Amino acid sequence: MTHDLLIRGFDDQIHLQLGELATEKGVSINSIVKDAVDKWLKQQKSDIPKKHYLLIYSNDDAILGLTKSMDRLAQENGLFRCFCGPPSSTTTKLLSKLK
Repeated sequence: MTHDLLIRGFDDQIHLQLGELATEKGVSINSIVKDAVDKWLKQQKSDIPKKHYLLIYSNDDAILGLTKSMDRLAQENGLFRCFCGPPSSTTTKLLSKLK
């Protein structure tokens, strides 16, 4: 049994682009959306959900203090720790020092 699905956040521009792509490919918009949902559901069954946090600060002292606290908490709780950043960054230098 099929159901109607209301998708919030699809404005006229997105719907127009999707309609043009559907016409170009010779399929319906429904087919494109169903395929996307099916792929997403299949991925959810096989992958373990992950959370990622992005922190952006403009003050070096504040981020260094926060970074030290986060590192301490991660070590105490046995969490995986990794980072990436420009080599010249003070935060990258601190994290490299903390290993």
